[in-house]
Amino acid sequence: MATAIIKRILNKSVDISEEINSFIEEEIQKHTQDEFADLANAIIKGYEASNQTKFQTKKTFAPSSIVYSGGNGICPRYWYLAFQGGEFVYKNEGKSIANMDSGSDRHKRIEEAMQGAKVLTKSEFDLVYDDPPIYGKVDCLINWKDTEYVGEIKTKDDEGFKYYKRSMKPSSYHVLQLLIYMKILKSKKGLIIYENKNTHDILILPVNVNQSHVDFVNYLFDWMKQVYAAWENKTLPKIPFRGEKQIKLCDKCPLQQECIKAPAGDILIERRKDEKGLF
Repeated sequence: MATAIIKRILNKSVDISEEINSFIEEEIQKHTQDEFADLANAIIKGYEASNQTKFQTKKTFAPSSIVYSGGNGICPRYWYLAFQGGEFVYKNEGKSIANMDSGSDRHKRIEEAMQGAKVLTKSEFDLVYDDPPIYGKVDCLINWKDTEYVGEIKTKDDEGFKYYKRSMKPSSYHVLQLLIYMKILKSKKGLIIYENKNTHDILILPVNVNQSHVDFVNYLFDWMKQVYAAWENKTLPKIPFRGEKQIKLCDKCPLQQECIKAPAGDILIERRKDEKGLF
């Protein structure tokens, strides 16, 4: 430590006692950070306590799972096994779980602000559809200037928020999730409401249904019907992925072990198409 202090003094024209005190303070802070680094990591890992392995049987498709192209919801085999029932092994990291919980809290706060602004018609309500079976929760219905909009709330970090603000274009899978709700509710007006997690700024991007939206959502509903029919007929789909795509998606899947134990499959149903570039 003495050598380090001498080097700093020789390199600077400063008061010696002031430099020594500054150095000692930095060392104490560094030591404190090192001493409790393991505790901080333990707390983050503590979020993972909710990653329980449990037997579940899905009854419906979930819009939030279906629309995310980086998740297992695009796999027909996953849905077959989910409808059949099996041990779900969740592998979410601690920070991801904390982020999801934080997002739920923010949704509630934003909806309360909408209520205060007297624009909120309805919030956090169940949406059920029979063919194909779908269950989801709609964030909100908003009445603005005598027009009703279906609203989807998303929170983003500063970088992501600024990206959407520059492009004035929402994420394609956010749009697709909203379009599923809009189709079921028979609405042609939607809003994606982004909040900046850092500054609490709000960005609202409209979604007005066009033919590309209609065509893709109709395809998606037909795909879900095909997948559900396969389960009803007990014809297990084959794994639709190969190579790196299979490794990346299958490793994250909560039914990976159930899939490995199951037979190779009877039919090939392609993974759902990617909507990117269409809207």
